[in-house]
Amino acid sequence: LAFNKAFGGNIRSAVILPLTGYFFAWLGHFCFEKNKPATFIYPTFSLLGDFNMCFRILTGVESMDPNSLAGPNLREIFSAGN
Repeated sequence: LAFNKAFGGNIRSAVILPLTGYFFAWLGHFCFEKNKPATFIYPTFSLLGDFNMCFRILTGVESMDPNSLAGPNLREIFSAGN
């Protein structure tokens, strides 16, 4: 039931969407951070962490508001232009 809601029953979308998300995360690791993603070293922990984060967002434990994650310096920088 959850699969049908999330992907419309399309197995291709269920494979392509996570790979697309991981592509951009890995690109950031390799190009900008110049490090190796933990996914390659600890794939099980990485997957469990992704599921944990998704569950926490869906249940409202974690906020999707970027301002709630930013420290005071970032808030000042972004609000200075307003």
